[in-house]
Amino acid sequence: DSFLFTIGDGQMFSSVQNDKSMFGKLIKINYSTKKFDLIAKGMRDTQGAFFYEKSRVLVMTEHGPQGGDEINTLRELEFNDDVNYGWPVASYGKVKYNVIEELKYENHAENGFKEPAYWYKKNSIAPSNIINADGFFQNSEGDFFVSAMGNTPAPGRRSLHHIKFSDDFSKAEVIRIIPVNERIRDILYVKKINRVVMILENTPLIAFLKPL
Repeated sequence: DSFLFTIGDGQMFSSVQNDKSMFGKLIKINYSTKKFDLIAKGMRDTQGAFFYEKSRVLVMTEHGPQGGDEINTLRELEFNDDVNYGWPVASYGKVKYNVIEELKYENHAENGFKEPAYWYKKNSIAPSNIINADGFFQNSEGDFFVSAMGNTPAPGRRSLHHIKFSDDFSKAEVIRIIPVNERIRDILYVKKINRVVMILENTPLIAFLKPL
């Protein structure tokens, strides 16, 4: 009876940790009553999200400032736990062009925030969407893909990232990176034809990934 909705920080950095502000939040909106509940905060720019029903967990991609892009997870059991992802107080990315007085830490958990399941340490990949593709690989479940953009080519950008999570979804691992050499704006998995469909920006094109 509800849907989940993410709101970026709008560069209103001092408002993200304020529960009375809508910036940098994840909310749940009821279709019928139009009422909403605050589910999580401390989010910078969540561009992709997928609710994996088999494990009742939400997986999300998050743009870092310069570097520090994240893959975040939130189990349905945590929806009432006042989850805080840390931005702008904690980030593994670097801030070069803005003055953010609140930014103090890299480590999240040591300072009371939820750690990302994975973060990109060396450079930004500019993640767009994240999807589940159970059935894409024969006899395999729990396979996810993250699509990446990037204004300029760099390792990990303009690629698909094949992701696997731990059983409790607290950790993620990049299994492989599949270069596409185009900014990938969006992806979806079409189970009927067993293809990952990609919307490519530079050409532009609709492209398909199929298993070997």
